[in-house]
Amino acid sequence: RRVRLPQREYLLCSRVTKMNATTNVFAPCTMTTEYDLPINGELSEGGDVPWAVLVESGQCDLMLISYLGIDFQCKGERVYRLLDTTLTFYGVAKEGQTLSYDISINSFAQKQGQVSMFFFSYNCYVDGKLLIEMRNGVAGFFSEEELAAGKGVVWTEGERKMRNKQLANRKDAKPFMLAPATQKTSFSEADMQQLSLAGQNPGTWGSVLGPTAAEVRHKLCARKMLMIDRMTHVIPTGGKCGLGLIIGEKITERDHWYFPCHFKNDEVMAGSLVSDGCSQMLKVYMLWLGMHKAVDSVTFRPVYGVPNKVRCRGQISPHKGKLVYWMEITELGFDPKTGFPYAKADVNIIDVNFELGQSFDYTDEASLLAALDTYCKGDLSRRVVVDFRGVALQIEGGVAASVPKPLQVSSYENGGLHLAGGFRSVLPPTKFMKWGATKAEGAYKPSNEGLSWHPMAGVHGNPIPGFTPTAYPPRPICFQPFPNNPNDNNHAPGELPLSWVNLCEFMCNKVSLCLGDEFAKFDDSTTSRSPAFDLQMVTRVLTVTGLEQEKGSTKWYGVDTNPSKGTMVAEFDCPADAWFFKGASNDALMPYSILMEIGLQTSGILTSWVKAPLTMPGKNILFRNLDATAKLLRHVDLRGKTITNTSVCTGYSMLGDMGIHRFKCTLAVDGSPFYEVDTSFGWFVPEVFEKQVGLDGGKKRDVWHKQPENAAAVAATPVVTFALPGDENAIFDAATSSGSLSQQHAVRRRSPQVQFLDGVTLAVGGGMHGQGYAHGFKNVDKKDWFFSCHFWCDPVMPGSLGIEAMHESLELYCVHSGLARGVSRPQFNHDLGACRWKYRGQLTPKNDRMDLEVHVKSVKRDGPAVVVVADGFLYVDQLRVYSASDLRIRIEPSP
Repeated sequence: RRVRLPQREYLLCSRVTKMNATTNVFAPCTMTTEYDLPINGELSEGGDVPWAVLVESGQCDLMLISYLGIDFQCKGERVYRLLDTTLTFYGVAKEGQTLSYDISINSFAQKQGQVSMFFFSYNCYVDGKLLIEMRNGVAGFFSEEELAAGKGVVWTEGERKMRNKQLANRKDAKPFMLAPATQKTSFSEADMQQLSLAGQNPGTWGSVLGPTAAEVRHKLCARKMLMIDRMTHVIPTGGKCGLGLIIGEKITERDHWYFPCHFKNDEVMAGSLVSDGCSQMLKVYMLWLGMHKAVDSVTFRPVYGVPNKVRCRGQISPHKGKLVYWMEITELGFDPKTGFPYAKADVNIIDVNFELGQSFDYTDEASLLAALDTYCKGDLSRRVVVDFRGVALQIEGGVAASVPKPLQVSSYENGGLHLAGGFRSVLPPTKFMKWGATKAEGAYKPSNEGLSWHPMAGVHGNPIPGFTPTAYPPRPICFQPFPNNPNDNNHAPGELPLSWVNLCEFMCNKVSLCLGDEFAKFDDSTTSRSPAFDLQMVTRVLTVTGLEQEKGSTKWYGVDTNPSKGTMVAEFDCPADAWFFKGASNDALMPYSILMEIGLQTSGILTSWVKAPLTMPGKNILFRNLDATAKLLRHVDLRGKTITNTSVCTGYSMLGDMGIHRFKCTLAVDGSPFYEVDTSFGWFVPEVFEKQVGLDGGKKRDVWHKQPENAAAVAATPVVTFALPGDENAIFDAATSSGSLSQQHAVRRRSPQVQFLDGVTLAVGGGMHGQGYAHGFKNVDKKDWFFSCHFWCDPVMPGSLGIEAMHESLELYCVHSGLARGVSRPQFNHDLGACRWKYRGQLTPKNDRMDLEVHVKSVKRDGPAVVVVADGFLYVDQLRVYSASDLRIRIEPSP
């Protein structure tokens, strides 16, 4: 026995186009492969290409580990088995297309000097577009004895606690049951075969589900790919979340086609086939509920950007028996942006071996639930061999007018929420999801649930970080640590390294549970925390060195630590699918505001570690950035990278009740710096901001093009105004039709979450430098997403997003003024060099309007690229509070 690719109909690789690997060198390596999807292939039969094929076509991690020489170690005594993987879909493929896979083996685990496991990932592309991201892949090599002794999936205490919480807070599926087929709650082998063979024909679904599905025309799958032979239970009020419990079965026989082809001399059912059964059963349930009534046609697609986590803890080897699909619906809804109905589910796979005398046959609900309760406890005769978390489907089509409008928004109220794009955890509990909660309603008191929606909370024995509600709704978690980092396991407050648990405590709960008991006075305060949720960009703190301390002393402004000394090293695990990459104008571009936040946020932790807030009077104090000079040293693709931030205290002084803290921060990847910031922050008492004076001593003023002294300059240049987002198409259509912008471009922002303007005024050749001018404005949305993130107890628009809004205005000016003319397939990038900013005020939910102006100061050609440099100002209710100089944008050809 050797590590081999599958054979026959499950060999899903047409060619290997590239490889970087060396035999007998177990080091990170890569391989690029392609698979040509056959037209009318036996696994798709002219219909949708099944999930199983899309996922399994990345199978050449097998070939890569084999090329490295794993069989020289295993010697036929150990076999390959997949353990873990996380799959995220961003599109679908069609027959006739070619799938391309960039496969990477990233690291190895060894046992007694031999490779016991390896860790891998891949990206799948079709026509150059990302289709699937596979991350956290883990595979190992096992003896027959080890495989036989496997106990399957065993729930940890944390997982059981999480399950009990879900059971205690069950939801109601009725709002999503638009036309339920309640007359039928089980489906036979004949039913399932009919949906597979003729589901695309008129009347087929109606004959199986009933008249509510009469108009559905959808081929469930190719006959060979039917992985659900019958559905024995459909219980719409069942499951841990109360949204549905569905039980399905797949009959297994020793001579079924999928055993001999996977693998030669080592027959085992591919987990990808089992995953396809999950999607087939979820489709039937969504149509059983009548969710297809929300759209005018039925096209099933994955919910893009939702990670599907898979754990394999047992093999499905040839035997006479059945697989039991134990599906629990975790979320039902209608996408707030598109209106498409969607469902998410967790699925456990039970392997029932008739040859060993095992059975699973329960007709009534009570006995079924009692039986299920005996699984995942380590009983060898009652094993869940695979589990899936986050199986997610949506039905796409024209949204029907009859769909109740409240179903087309999330359980948040309307506001600038932006919950799509990139990885997002599940939504927080419904009771927290509102604005304006009072103390009488539980705000500002620690909740019993904690931060239960964090994907790592309570999993594998992890603690559940605390959570204290405020008057603002919390948000899904957007970032989590990359796996297998040993620095993520210590959660003791005030002890290094600080883990994701400590940092979650700092962002939305008790400060002392991050920094230690000395900071307990801030636990129930409204003091500025670390940025939260979408803007939490410190994953862990590794070290603090260079401190100057005298225990028991008060020589440094009343504390025993010198706030002027100290160096902190922290890290941010930057996911390749982060919301800001998905929203930027191209996949590789990190918005400048995010670069700023990653650069600055470690200072916000270091200032507390060296006890600067303890030098301040009172406990409700505010932390604000004041100014900075930042320099981009080199371009780096930051997707999927761990970014190291080294922040050094360079000075601290008290000016009355105000503390001024200075830092030098350096960002690096793989040991090489790429971004530097010299910056100062201030600690303030809240009264300072009750009457902010801005940059002009409290004087209010109009933006540049409305000032009387600039009337002549404004009259001399065309001034054009666009409402956003409604008129944005007009800006781009005019540029492409005139030829000043290539039809193939990547210069348009793709998500409302990175768009901050309600309108823009553009003047070619205007502005205080006479080189070009842009004015943007925004009516303050009291419910905008960033007020929940920055800061949790102290809502204020991050200064970085004000700078980002200047970048957005400048980008629109570049398109409108034709600066991209002659650049092939143009995209935006940040230009190398320094820029500066100064803040002397803030924007909070109490304000009404934000205005900004950008003044182009130079436009220069740099080979095939164009470099644009500008200065800017930002106004809050006519008070000028920000200035920025040398904003730098580069228009360059796409690679």
